Amino acid sequence: GLRSGGFNLVFFSSNSTFEPEELIAFELGYKGTMLDGQLQLNAAAYFYDYENVHTFANGLAFSGGYTTNVVAVPEAEMRGFDADLTWLATDSLTIGAHFSYTGTEYTSDYSVIDPNNPQRPASLFNAADSFINIKGNKMLRVPEKKGGGWMMYTYQLGDAGRLEFLANYSWIDRVYFSVFEQKDQSAPSYDRFDLRATWHNAEESIMVAAFVNNVLNDIGWRQIEQYGATEESLYRRTGSPTDPRSAGLELRYKF
Repeated sequence: GLRSGGFNLVFFSSNSTFEPEELIAFELGYKGTMLDGQLQLNAAAYFYDYENVHTFANGLAFSGGYTTNVVAVPEAEMRGFDADLTWLATDSLTIGAHFSYTGTEYTSDYSVIDPNNPQRPASLFNAADSFINIKGNKMLRVPEKKGGGWMMYTYQLGDAGRLEFLANYSWIDRVYFSVFEQKDQSAPSYDRFDLRATWHNAEESIMVAAFVNNVLNDIGWRQIEQYGATEESLYRRTGSPTDPRSAGLELRYKF
């Protein structure tokens, strides 16, 4: 794969351009059914070899100081596996599960600036004079592990239609939003549990559902923004939270 390079002109960066990104991807997997068709399994192991992987980081500005820009880290690797299965346990019960593991690493020496480190305040340290080598750190925005499962039970009501009960659970590992692999620049792991009950009439023209999303009210973070979190702003981070617990009813009618 190839992604073209670009320009950092909007960031007024001394690194005005960045090189094209190249990727060689290897994958070995299986897709098939077992147990006389009752179990469906999809699984794959993969290895990604990057050259000049595009990454957001702080670098020197052409007018002095530092600025956010896109850089091309010379080398990085991603390796892992993922699997999902669907099991028709009975005529009424279906169970599914999924899991993935992804290990990532910047594998070449590359140094960038960190002006958002509360252990090195700008009043004592000049960030532009202090570069940090990110070799060995995790890549941006890639959780190491994800997983979950779901279960659906169907109860036939004859001429009165059918009822469906669905439970869904998902979990995501910590996600880093800076190249420094710092916990205060990352989103902690969180999970989510949803419940839903649905009635369909026999003609499939009416559907009525009741649901509760995020039953446990576990609030996670989709995004952590550390740029601008300097000493002057008391290193305050901003972010986008996930949705809190919500409940509702849904009605559909087919004309």
